[in-house]
This record gives sequence, C-alpha cells and structure tokens, in this order.
Amino acid sequence: MLDFRIETFLSVCRNMSYTKAANELYITQPAVSQHIKSLEKHYGAKLFFYNGKKLILTEQGELLRQFFESVHHDSARIEDMVRHIHTKRVIRLGATMSIGGFYLPEKLSRYILAHPEYNVTLTIQDTRDLLKMLDNGEVDFAMCEGYFNRSKYDNLELEREKILCLCGKDYDIPETVPIEQLFSHRIILRENGSGNREVFERMLKAQGYELNNFPNRCVVNDPHTIIQLLLLKTGISFLYQTVGEKLLLCGELREIEIPNFQMEHAFNAVWNKDSVFADTYRSIVVELIGSEQIES
Repeated sequence: MLDFRIETFLSVCRNMSYTKAANELYITQPAVSQHIKSLEKHYGAKLFFYNGKKLILTEQGELLRQFFESVHHDSARIEDMVRHIHTKRVIRLGATMSIGGFYLPEKLSRYILAHPEYNVTLTIQDTRDLLKMLDNGEVDFAMCEGYFNRSKYDNLELEREKILCLCGKDYDIPETVPIEQLFSHRIILRENGSGNREVFERMLKAQGYELNNFPNRCVVNDPHTIIQLLLLKTGISFLYQTVGEKLLLCGELREIEIPNFQMEHAFNAVWNKDSVFADTYRSIVVELIGSEQIES
C-alpha cells in the first residue's frame, strides 16, 4: 500500500485537475492540494504549475510520475502475491490484436502447458490502451507493435515483422503496382490507437504521402473482420505478415507488390521502467517467445 500522497499525486497526473483528482479519490480539493504541497516540500521541487487555467506537470514532476507509476505497479503486484501466496501465481499479459490473435496463441499454449503452476490472463487491446493498463498496474507486461515512450518503459524486441499489402485472391488488381495506383482502391484500416494504423501512417508519411491520398476508406477494429472483407473483395489492407500468413499459403489471400515501398516494424514486449520484476518479466518473455527467436 503506497503513501496516500503518492496516490493523490498520480491521480492529479492522470486527470491534470485537482478537482477531478479529489472526486476520483473521494477527498476534498484542499486535501489534494495539501498532499501535493507535502510532496513538493519533501522533494524540494515544484511538481505542478498553472499556465492560465491549464495545469502543467513540471520536469521534476514528470520524473516522479514515472518513478511512482513503476512503484505503484510493483506494490499492487506484491500485494496480490502476498494475498494469494498459497494459490497459483497469476501472470497478467496484455497483447495487441495482431499479436494476441495471430502471433501469440501457439507460443502461449506451449508456455501454459509447460507451467501448470501458473494461471495466465491475456487481455487484448490496442497499443494505446495497453500502455494505460501498464500505467495502472492492470497488466504485468504487454506485447505490442505500436510506438511507445522508451524513457518510460523497458522493452525486449521479439522480432521484426513485415507489413504486406493484401487483397483477396480474385480482387481486380495486378500483382505489382506503384503505390500511386493503390489510391483509387478502398483501403481497410485499423482504428485510431492501433499500433498497425500508427505504423502504417508514419511509413506512408515517410514516403511523402498521407492517409487522405486514399479517399475510399473503411475502418475496422478487428483484424479477423478485415481478413473476411478482403476475402469478399471489398478492398485492400496493410497487415502484418503473421496476420495473413495462413491464407497466403493456401492462396485465399495474395500480396500486392509495391516497388520501393517495403515496410516492417518491431513487435516488442514492454513493462514499466525500473520495475523490481523486470528480470522476471524478461525471463517469461524469453521462454514464451523462444530465446533463439529473440536472439536472432
């Protein structure tokens, strides 16, 4: 259990409002102010300031936020371990949809069968929500393909995955086309907050293009549904190779080759920086994914 002043500080950081923090914690706003002042006196630094009516976290406050979030996560983990010391240990894993739905299941099955002493929970969310869950101590570590703040999270790269332009086997488009010829086709995209969507938009921008170059768009928050739409000749999509791999092999999907436009991005396991459980998380990930695969 953390010092309640730290809980108050983290609540203010989440809400960037003393009033909202007071409502979240069921205490008065003067009590919130007193807790923050007490921390500022203890550390000899200003943690927040106002720019007009907007509350801003100082540089010193940001350092404390990162540290306290890691401590908060570890504290919750230790409390859970103490309460359930005579029951099976729980591993709380988060994964993005592409990883959790396609890349991970066989690996996770092997790990679960090899470790009957553990109970495993797997939460599937997009990258943005998984990082929030890490901050809140709701998952121990997460496997994601999106971008993350490397000064805030430790990570272990799992592998680099190709991103392919895919369509159904009978979709009316040549096998090789310049990217400009794709703009007249409907593109089926993941939602905002998805790592796949963010990676694609950044790589598109690096080539001097943007999403608006595709006037016909369909947004779907589930890669399984995107695949079904591709099979029904609804359009094209940019997906990780692991997502379409089985249907590519059996010929139901096909890749559209784009000259001078090759894309790949890393799958990463991430956890809170400076966590006391960092070595434990790392060893679990290495066994789960396979040390040979990670080292290669």
